[in-house]
Amino acid sequence: MVPGFKTAAAFVGVVIGAGFASGQELMQFFVVLGPRAALSVLMAGFLFALAGSAVVWLSLRWRLSHYGDLILKLLGPTWSLPVELIVSLFLLSGFAIMLAGSGAIGDNYLSFAPGACALVTAAITLFIVVARAEGILNFNTWAVPLILIILLAASFRNLEVQLQGGMGASHESRWLLNSLLYVSYNMIPATVLLVSLPHQVGSIFGAFIGGLVIGFAALFLVLALARLPAGSTTTEVPVLHLLACFGRPGQAVFTLVLWLAVVSTATADLYALTLRWYKNLGLTYNQTAILITLLSFPLSSMGFSRLVKYVYPSFGYLILFFLAIAFLKRLAKLVRGIK
Repeated sequence: MVPGFKTAAAFVGVVIGAGFASGQELMQFFVVLGPRAALSVLMAGFLFALAGSAVVWLSLRWRLSHYGDLILKLLGPTWSLPVELIVSLFLLSGFAIMLAGSGAIGDNYLSFAPGACALVTAAITLFIVVARAEGILNFNTWAVPLILIILLAASFRNLEVQLQGGMGASHESRWLLNSLLYVSYNMIPATVLLVSLPHQVGSIFGAFIGGLVIGFAALFLVLALARLPAGSTTTEVPVLHLLACFGRPGQAVFTLVLWLAVVSTATADLYALTLRWYKNLGLTYNQTAILITLLSFPLSSMGFSRLVKYVYPSFGYLILFFLAIAFLKRLAKLVRGIK
């Protein structure tokens, strides 16, 4: 296997969850920008590549084992505990959003009860997480390429018409802010996972390539979504309309792919939370994973699109704030060293 491929697949897998694969995140962060959408997406891809490779590099340099160590190194003891709690709350929310996403899939496209689909997804996620890092890496190694192939096929099939930039063009001045917010909140679970994985030769390069893959996959999806009729963009799963040209078989395949994307992100969130807190809670690794899963179910009942709309941007602003603090602390240390 190509060195760093598993790292790249894990990085891509944690980002292209239900919000990405369904089109919800891309609609709310990029398509609304109109003509500036492509520029914003490309900026996000470049930032993902830089941030992902930097996280792996720091993980190797500082010999980190979980995200708490990284936060302590970057922010010091004063800020580390509150930031760690915020990150943990985000991961819990992210896991709940994935369960809500699986419920939306079951309700809208499989005619199953949302709660039943969420329960099945939680059980399979637990099964993968019990195998720890190796289970997540093995799952993403085959699931991520399949997800990308189907999403890109749907995008290319719908790019015969030129991008119409009228939708939400009044928001185009937010292109840089939206790019920063999108990367900042997605890098929370990505950083948590990348720090906790065993790295090998080529992992830094793998993370860099993974970031670029996320950017280009998002670009093609955004260009395709932007030409959909306005009514179809307000649904829970806008990407499903891209597969209308493939008929029912195409929609059935996409339903499976969307569910795989849900599981991919859900496993990353649950694994990171469990690995970080099971010793502090005085429970076994498996008991902690089950407890976190049970805590996520009430939050998931709020609804998939509502959670994506409000939870993700809120944490994006918080992370930008703490990144600014980390930068200023490092700058102050550098200035003191010069003096």
